Amino acid sequence: MNHWRCPIALIWKIPDEILALIFDYLCDVAPRVYRKSRVPISLRLSAVCSHWRFIMLSTPWYWTKISVTSARGILPEFHLLQLFLERSKENLLDLHVSFPIGGYHTQELLLQLFKTLAAQAHRWNSLEILQRNPSTCASCIIHTSHHVPNSKF
Repeated sequence: MNHWRCPIALIWKIPDEILALIFDYLCDVAPRVYRKSRVPISLRLSAVCSHWRFIMLSTPWYWTKISVTSARGILPEFHLLQLFLERSKENLLDLHVSFPIGGYHTQELLLQLFKTLAAQAHRWNSLEILQRNPSTCASCIIHTSHHVPNSKF
């Protein structure tokens, strides 16, 4: 793959430690700034080239900021949730869940999501839930609360 690199491009001269610092910053700031993006910054950075992918996959911390959202007509991408849970290894997780819409499937989707997340409750650093209908959210929490016995809801 190195034969595709442009020898005069400065990006290839940046040491891995500096790239890691840049990735740290992007992975920390981007989820808060670019929440509407459908592709998480960690995934975008790991897709740039094999070298960046190696750096991203070698650092589980880059995968600990997890945002699961659902918008009108768009279902949450549970396969991405599973990918981030795997790649983050056993690091603490910062979770953001947003279901701003109501509807027939909302409770079913939230319940599936909460079951997945509750299995990782021992890793929760923070959990932010945005949902228009508090009773739907409360019902899901009650159904999964046995997974998080030390939490106060």
